[in-house]
Amino acid sequence: MRLHQLVTLDTQAGRFLVVGDVHGQFDCLLRLLGHLEYDPHRDKLLFVGDLIDRGPDSLACLEMLDSPAVYACLGNHEQMALDSMADSSGLMQEFWSANGGRWFDKLTHEQQQSVQYLIVRHMSYSLEFIWKGYRIGLVHAEFPAELSWQDIQSSGKPSKTQLNQMLWSRNRIRGHIRGKIPGVDLLVVGHTMLEDAHLEDNVFYLDTGAASMQRDSALSSPRLSVLVFDDQVRLYGIDRQKNISQYPQPLNDFLKACGGKSKVTIV
Repeated sequence: MRLHQLVTLDTQAGRFLVVGDVHGQFDCLLRLLGHLEYDPHRDKLLFVGDLIDRGPDSLACLEMLDSPAVYACLGNHEQMALDSMADSSGLMQEFWSANGGRWFDKLTHEQQQSVQYLIVRHMSYSLEFIWKGYRIGLVHAEFPAELSWQDIQSSGKPSKTQLNQMLWSRNRIRGHIRGKIPGVDLLVVGHTMLEDAHLEDNVFYLDTGAASMQRDSALSSPRLSVLVFDDQVRLYGIDRQKNISQYPQPLNDFLKACGGKSKVTIV
């Protein structure tokens, strides 16, 4: 399992596509990527984690990680999968099953081994890319308040507790933490389902409820959301009726106004 990975484009014509929590909604993901004309030979596809559980096709979502153009943050649902496979008592399996992991029991032994391999081999706690000179970071849930972005590459940091925060915590979205994440211009996260994608300080929340697309939801229109970093930033979503729409978002103005405190020069 990688702690951190820097993602770069192979061609100047490429784009970065950042996907919110998918939760097994493979068909919706493919439809949305088709609409966006995603090209794995040109573009890079990045996930904020939680590719699995609750939706109809978790394994197919994980198998996308075998592509060299695809990168993913570890989510708490993937961590539950790993914990379940490592626990002989069955307690973690019961906990995971209650949170959407029952699909795993229907797999063959070889497929179950593949799940573990894909998560460990291809997922990272954090991802990063540079767009127009701005440093864009990704973690699944939340970045620890006591760290700067550069600390994720330092020896001995983050701690195990801080890594768990990156997978599970909601302190910032609940208002217990204020202020920008230092060392990064924009941090994109998932984990917490919101009615609409939302910017607070320099954190953009991208989970708009794909986990609820096939069940009752408190959200009025649960959907899978994707941020496209091209000539500018655009936000798209696909809802449970498979309708695809572009949504307003403040990131272009935000990045221009932030002054590029973490801006880097690309040589």
